[in-house]
Amino acid sequence: MNYIEWAESKIINFKWYDIGLIKLSVFAFAFLTAKLCPEVLSLHWGFYLAAGLVLALPVYCKMLKS
Repeated sequence: MNYIEWAESKIINFKWYDIGLIKLSVFAFAFLTAKLCPEVLSLHWGFYLAAGLVLALPVYCKMLKS
């Protein structure tokens, strides 16, 4: 069993608040990255919007497909 299969087998047991905690930890890590590398924040806001939409697209497609 590789890492992806192992992680998918564990995600089934997560509750909604576990997913929320994962999201908050990613949010905190993003702030840490911004604090340690201020150059990242110098990009135009449209870049962040486009990146967010592109990265969310596969999830939305999968959600609407099933």
